[in-house]
Amino acid sequence: AEKDFLLCKEINPESITSLHHLATVQEKQNKLAESKSNFDLSLGINSEYGPSFNGRGLVFDKMQLFQEAIKDFSQAIALEPQNPVYLHNRGCTYRKMDKLQQSLQDLSQAISIDQYNPVIYSSRGVVYRK
Repeated sequence: AEKDFLLCKEINPESITSLHHLATVQEKQNKLAESKSNFDLSLGINSEYGPSFNGRGLVFDKMQLFQEAIKDFSQAIALEPQNPVYLHNRGCTYRKMDKLQQSLQDLSQAISIDQYNPVIYSSRGVVYRK
């Protein structure tokens, strides 16, 4: 997949979709510096693209740069307040920071939006266990 998205980037370096997908693949491969760079590029093209803020937040989370991750997840949520994935991701990062009230608030809000996602319930259960 990475090769195809790199080719897309070469063909059209202004394609936010290609940059976003390339960065997502790189994040999954733990190529975090490259991933962050491509999320930065996509946000340079469109600074209101929630998925790229969320993706870069995941990169920061993996780098254990939790404050930066929270900022990006918060920006994604500001752009798409009803997106349970963004709320879930921010809630999980708050949990890693031992900010359990904020974590519970985000995870509960995510559940109120998507009541059929077992991953969110599981994440909230982990917080309750603490």
